[in-house]
Amino acid sequence: MVNPKCIEKMPTAKIEAELEQEQGKGRQIGIMGGTFNPVHIAHLVAAEQAMTKLKLDEVWFIPDNIPPHKNAPLTSAKDRATMLDLATRDNPKFRVKLLELFRGGVSYTVDTMRYLKEKAPQNDYYLIMGSEFKLQLESNPIGLFY
Repeated sequence: MVNPKCIEKMPTAKIEAELEQEQGKGRQIGIMGGTFNPVHIAHLVAAEQAMTKLKLDEVWFIPDNIPPHKNAPLTSAKDRATMLDLATRDNPKFRVKLLELFRGGVSYTVDTMRYLKEKAPQNDYYLIMGSEFKLQLESNPIGLFY
């Protein structure tokens, strides 16, 4: 896990090195993105259920930097990362990846998925979404497949 206390200091190059270090392993990884403002039990339960059902090796929690769909003021990135770190630390298969925070700007899931596939193409990534997003897709399909 990444130590959120170092959030301001961690360069993008270190994140890329972390991903490239995993070359050759070919793992099944669940991706759980969101603002996590705050992280709550439903996030952890959904991640655990997806991991069990899909036999995932890990679930990566990736907090948004700036969500494109929410106007509410966010808790600071550092505080959200700290909360996420605390909430996931008891499960050795949960990882907190801060790549959207370090990339900066508005966070779009499709950009993150492309980035992960580019940096570690040997892995299979499974996007884990909450039911509210599923309902939104059903009413306004956007054709997001990766």
